[in-house]
Amino acid sequence: MSTIAPTLAAPEADTPLQSVSPRFILAIYAVIPLALLFIAVDYLLFDFRLNALLPNTPADMGWLNVFFMLPHVVASVLTFADREYLVSYSGRLVGSSLAFVAGIVLVPALFGVAMMVLLLALYTAYHQVAQQTGIASIVARHRSPLNTAWKWLCMVVLVAVFLASLVEADLRQKMYAAAPLLYVTLISAVFGALVVVGALVARQSRTTTGRLLVGANTGMILMQGVFFALGLHFFMILIPRLVHDITAFGFYITHNMNRNRGVPHNVVVRAFQPTRLPEYLLTPAIALGVSVALSQLVPREFLVFIVAFLALFHYYWEGVMWKNGAPHRQFIRV
Repeated sequence: MSTIAPTLAAPEADTPLQSVSPRFILAIYAVIPLALLFIAVDYLLFDFRLNALLPNTPADMGWLNVFFMLPHVVASVLTFADREYLVSYSGRLVGSSLAFVAGIVLVPALFGVAMMVLLLALYTAYHQVAQQTGIASIVARHRSPLNTAWKWLCMVVLVAVFLASLVEADLRQKMYAAAPLLYVTLISAVFGALVVVGALVARQSRTTTGRLLVGANTGMILMQGVFFALGLHFFMILIPRLVHDITAFGFYITHNMNRNRGVPHNVVVRAFQPTRLPEYLLTPAIALGVSVALSQLVPREFLVFIVAFLALFHYYWEGVMWKNGAPHRQFIRV
């Protein structure tokens, strides 16, 4: 695979790049107290009857993929519709795409569709955790081995909640009844470790917003366990999805504003220039339009493979395109 070597024209020096506001990222976490307020009102006034009306399983929340998960994936993929980017990334794009296609075909054939779904779910969890903890570390202006430990503890809690949600309630009760002390000790140890390490990472932050972001993300991960224990699966699924996707859109919109300033390098942006829509409307509108079109026009048996490919492409390339030295990274500031 070719080495990624930026050869792009430098941004215009007389016009500073737009930045992704750390306060904007922090504000997204307001969905957590808003959800808690809804739950409190539902409990105090309606005895959880409102929650009973909400979809409570991933199967009942297919609309979430169309309106939240898929659009931000589409938005990230469309940033590659840029000749200079394609040239810079060419070898790695071809190699990774072939690997994704092979995985999508071979894993279900060899191990079954359920294995493919499980691996995608675990990769999704890692991707969400890596994005939010990585951004918090950037805003905090400090990295240490504690940041890595914090990321992996977040991952452990998220995966534990996910795997527990796959176990039948009766089986969970039997497991608890068989060894209640061990059950409670393990959960307390993991959650307690996350609180302690999260507090240490926050303390190391060189910015106030960084400390708040570390705390907000730690709280969000811990709340996944609380929501699961209370049977509030709708909020367990929705909150990290909203935080992750809105944060991602903040990056894509800002990147597109900077990259296509003056000269629209991206062919999709160039095609929609006549609309004169501002970037903060154009990027979400195109991404949502493509997502709805895919969900409505592509047969379900093919859509599953397309979504799996787009997801794998997105997860892998998010770890490449925003690293220092990558072409995308030249056009983003935090």
